[in-house]
Amino acid sequence: MTRKMKHLLLLSTLLFTVTISSPSHAEWKMVYPDSFGGGTYVDVEGVKKDGEYVYFWQLTDLSRPYKNTEFLSLKIYFQSDCGVYVRGAKPLDISFHKERMGGGTGVNQKPPDQWQIATPDSIMWRVIGAACGE
Repeated sequence: MTRKMKHLLLLSTLLFTVTISSPSHAEWKMVYPDSFGGGTYVDVEGVKKDGEYVYFWQLTDLSRPYKNTEFLSLKIYFQSDCGVYVRGAKPLDISFHKERMGGGTGVNQKPPDQWQIATPDSIMWRVIGAACGE
């Protein structure tokens, strides 16, 4: 096998791996529709369990751009617990997208390193519940 062929094989393998593990090819389950045609989703197929925590992607799809920007969707990667009475989540990665449903190239932002407590009547409570298999 020539050196050029080895590089092409390596490149195609890397692209395949990134494409398969990318949240843009996720199984998005709507957990909260908004009244404007958007909604909040969880990648239920991509949930990873590690000890007492679950790790998952949340997608927020917007019908209008986010806070005076060009972004129509954002994806957040969370670390969370599956508590019955108290639930929390810590964002680990955030990406903003100019296309709906997380399409196009994302602009990444480092979230604050802090846990958010979800209340039983919140969207976050539903999001965590979907990630935990409820």
